[in-house]
Amino acid sequence: MGKKQFGFLVAGQSLANIGDVFYIVSMITLVYTITGTAVYTAMFPALRCLAQFTSGILAPLLLDRFRLRSIIIASQLGQTILLLGLTVYSAQIDAHSPLYGLYGFIILMALLDGWTTPARNAMIPLLVEKDQLMRANGLMSTVDQSVQMAGWAMGGVLVAWLGGTTVLWLTFAMFSLSALSLFFIRLPKSERSQEKNRPGIRDSLKEGWSYIWTMKPIRILTTMDFLEGIAGGVWMAAILLVYVNEVLHQGEQWWGFINASYFLGTIAGGVIVIALANQLNRRLLVTVIGGTLCTGLLTLCFIYVSVPVWALVISALFGPVYQLQAIAKQTLYQRVVPTNLLPKVLSAQAALAYITFGFSAIGLSYVSDHFGIRATYDVAAALIFTGAALGWFCRSAIRTITQVES
Repeated sequence: MGKKQFGFLVAGQSLANIGDVFYIVSMITLVYTITGTAVYTAMFPALRCLAQFTSGILAPLLLDRFRLRSIIIASQLGQTILLLGLTVYSAQIDAHSPLYGLYGFIILMALLDGWTTPARNAMIPLLVEKDQLMRANGLMSTVDQSVQMAGWAMGGVLVAWLGGTTVLWLTFAMFSLSALSLFFIRLPKSERSQEKNRPGIRDSLKEGWSYIWTMKPIRILTTMDFLEGIAGGVWMAAILLVYVNEVLHQGEQWWGFINASYFLGTIAGGVIVIALANQLNRRLLVTVIGGTLCTGLLTLCFIYVSVPVWALVISALFGPVYQLQAIAKQTLYQRVVPTNLLPKVLSAQAALAYITFGFSAIGLSYVSDHFGIRATYDVAAALIFTGAALGWFCRSAIRTITQVES
């Protein structure tokens, strides 16, 4: 397949991602404006997370019956139609209206959205040559992070200027263009649903999980992801704001500065991957373990530095380090896992990531409240170091797949 097909995928997902940021900003603003309470507003991300987790669990049932192209198009088209209904509905409600309908749209859209990323990442190996996977993943990640940074920067300004409902209409236009671009993607004829020997519902649901558990190298890498996912809760707003207030002794605007610094770092990391793809392809194991170790070290440096400027520097360094090891893992999964199982494995990992983040947010918030903010980051660093140690002591098992796929 040529660059043109991959370009359609990048364009479609970029439009969908920036639209998704605008949708999130609009809905948070809209719900808070209607209710005036943080509890109802917090229900929005909580319901999205729960619905996306459910979607990841149920995704294998669709993957056994439909092609990846059909799934990603149906997902985006369905979200576009639901967003149209949500936009019209949101213009009709006021402070006295029940929120059941609004939350219903949110849940349905999140269920569809949960299929998108696993399907997209499983499509990439079908659109580019194996030796170009690292560069393709780097490009996709760079575009994702650039879109995220621009979307969050522009979203709040647009909502304040135009209003939440108007920005939802703008999001609808972006979702529509995204769905249209995905129609132009053409996958190899070999990528089709398996009509014969289709597994039963129970076997289908557990197939991706079973592969992760039985394949030791994949199980090790997934465990490393799990540990980093728990540690990742320290970067949620509630904990980061405590860090800004208690460690840096700065105002809330520094939370925004740190986020912007991190996003710039991730964009730089993606560019590095694109530029050094050939060299990194030969050092995937070193990239994964070394990147994880550096992430733990930077986490410790971050919490024990009280100078705001140095906090920004460390935050920026997180970006390239995280991108290098995350893209290296993603490339390994795409090269090693059989094509027919890759979407199921990625769906299982996505479901695990959603539920891990939920528990991490609760657990690390508890640590922060009872033991202090520094103890929270110490726990996060210990989890990351544990993942790095696991990768190091099991490096011979991981090396077997880096050799097989090369």
